[in-house]
Amino acid sequence: MKYCLYALLLCIIYSCSGSNTATDCDVPAPEAIFNKNINDIKNHSFELKDHIAKEQIVFSNGVTLEIFQSGCEKIVQEFVFDVPNEQIEYKQHTQQAIKQLRFISSLDAKYIAFDQWAQAIKALEPEFFEAEEVEVSPGFMVRLDRIKGDKSHKILIRLSQS
Repeated sequence: MKYCLYALLLCIIYSCSGSNTATDCDVPAPEAIFNKNINDIKNHSFELKDHIAKEQIVFSNGVTLEIFQSGCEKIVQEFVFDVPNEQIEYKQHTQQAIKQLRFISSLDAKYIAFDQWAQAIKALEPEFFEAEEVEVSPGFMVRLDRIKGDKSHKILIRLSQS
């Protein structure tokens, strides 16, 4: 009986801990967006733990991309492009984000949605200088940022539901 109470107590503690395991979520677990069978991808990895996914891609042009996917009720996707300085063509982070989204949309027809995100950012570009996040479509937010480094720039694109 003592062990049954202990086991029940452990179950209650774990169920109230607030962690989002795959069974707690109303949406399916995140899946890899890309795969290593695409010509321009030199390296690819994907990890999933407790409904949080991390995908890492190295492109043949020297750009690396990390994608973080999370959320059970509201989905969030964060794209972190690490772009070598010699490939930075624009001073504005919005233009560089658009360029990177268009690049990944060109990899295969199934990635055309990234070009649509790029078009939405371009259409609302001035708003990104006024606000941290911009609603690009009802219920969908985009946040852009850039971190300048000695050898590369990180371009951050956060897509989320509001």
